[in-house]
Amino acid sequence: MEYLARYEPMTGVLNRASFTDRLSEALLQRQADEQLAVVFLDVDDFKAINDTHGHEAGDEFLKHVARCIQRLCGEDDIVARPGGDEFTLALRGRGADEVVDFVERLRRAVGEPIVIRGKTVSGRLCSGIYIVDQPTDMADAMHKADVALYQSKIDGKNTHRVFCESMEDAMRARWALEQQLREAVENERFELYYQPLLRADTGACAGFEALLRLSDGQGGHVPPITFIPVLESMGFINQVGKWVIEQATATAASWPSHLTVSVNLSVRQFQDQTLVGQVKHALAQSGLRGSQLELEVTESMLMENTDCIASQLKELRALGVSIAMDDFGTGYSSLGYLWQFGFDKLKIDRSFIAALEQNDSQAREILDTIIMLGHKLDMSVTAEGIETDHQAQVLASLACDHFQGYLYGRPAPASEIAPYLLDRFRGEVALAERSGKPATAGTGPTLAAAGK
Repeated sequence: MEYLARYEPMTGVLNRASFTDRLSEALLQRQADEQLAVVFLDVDDFKAINDTHGHEAGDEFLKHVARCIQRLCGEDDIVARPGGDEFTLALRGRGADEVVDFVERLRRAVGEPIVIRGKTVSGRLCSGIYIVDQPTDMADAMHKADVALYQSKIDGKNTHRVFCESMEDAMRARWALEQQLREAVENERFELYYQPLLRADTGACAGFEALLRLSDGQGGHVPPITFIPVLESMGFINQVGKWVIEQATATAASWPSHLTVSVNLSVRQFQDQTLVGQVKHALAQSGLRGSQLELEVTESMLMENTDCIASQLKELRALGVSIAMDDFGTGYSSLGYLWQFGFDKLKIDRSFIAALEQNDSQAREILDTIIMLGHKLDMSVTAEGIETDHQAQVLASLACDHFQGYLYGRPAPASEIAPYLLDRFRGEVALAERSGKPATAGTGPTLAAAGK
């Protein structure tokens, strides 16, 4: 009974209550120059280990983590498992560099694959470190180690972070954003903005990319690069992604029939195998033709579960939907992915377009190669992030198919699409009158539909 009151029976390390008692005592007895660090550990994606290999394998992996910790710890160190896949340590007599070295060695040891009942199981650790450098109590020390662990998870897992005061502000901002996102998901407070995509040969509008927006409550928007990763980490991206597909297809169904709408996908939308059904339902509900919908994926997405994603992309293409590789050139730019998945379009990452302003010759050669590669593989090519006439002229000379960027229009609400199309058509008419050539076909007569 005494043992069970103090120790966690599965791994044999201290339980939560014993750890807090021992840490409180260590902090009270700590001398001004005594070195002490509190370390919080968390197994990355432990649920995946349980789901893939079973809970017995998950338990064995936690015992493996405990053994790795005990091998590296000294007699004066305090080791505990508060519960779940979490471990807490109090390391004595080590300076900051030594603590970091300890955590890195532990991470490598835990990361070594082990065999459990004939199955190879591997996992990774996230770590938060608080170096005690002033008098403090147990609650404050554990809070700061927990904040550092939270920051480690945000920064990509399988790593460590040492607590610093600025993390407090970052965490408060993060928690506030999470609360804002929960409310936005519950009450559908997101918006879709649309950025035009133009044909390079005629200058006619070919479609729009749907872009998710979240109001910051002060007349502006929270940057997508800030809130979308948080949506993913909170597990909301599937729900929001479904809403985006439904809204974008419903909006595009009221446009002229030659216009397309593009929607970005997250890798998490492929994981539960419901994406194809969602797209099929959205097309049927909106009446939009499959050929008017384009779905964009990134190369990094394809690296996570190639077979699973490939089968779903094949089903989506069977619906008539086009598939585009977004941000091409920023990952491995693997030729294998291009022929294996049979993309309909390449979207060149904006960094290459911006490079035309710094190193025109080298950037031009890279762009020429990408565009030529896309055409050889029967793909159309879109350049994103075009902001200057010079960039547009270079890309036109390289036979790029479609242009997108602030030069042609910033993302705007759906209500501004009809005025935008009318303005462009009037410009085409005026240009045609001056040149004696007819205006671009297929734009004017169907504009009324875009105002529905």
